[in-house]
Amino acid sequence: MIPRPSPLSGGPSRRIPVPRAIRDLALISLLACTGLRRSEVVRLVWQDLHVQTDGTARLIIHRSKTDQAGEGAVIAVTKRAMDDLLRWYETQDPPDNARVVFDVCKRQISRIVVRRVKAVGLGGGL
Repeated sequence: MIPRPSPLSGGPSRRIPVPRAIRDLALISLLACTGLRRSEVVRLVWQDLHVQTDGTARLIIHRSKTDQAGEGAVIAVTKRAMDDLLRWYETQDPPDNARVVFDVCKRQISRIVVRRVKAVGLGGGL
């Protein structure tokens, strides 16, 4: 664990395991750049991300709440979000493209976002 005076660590007085901080940053980056629902995030696997030559990615969403026909969708992922996701991928032991991207449930996603938002002082009432 490394002390970090950053929004991800909750301030200089708290210590958070580095992989958890990396995961949280990747999760929040992905949510922010794509607008995915929590239910879509929990089903993502690494092979759904198709990295482009410019560092961005195309994300394949196989099923969505608003996709009743099951046609799927392709969503753009920014280079910044991909950098954060790749950093998270590198912490996986061993890396596996068939593995889910974030091994969390919908409720955990909410808790992670609320905890990180509070840590940077952006609001306590989420």
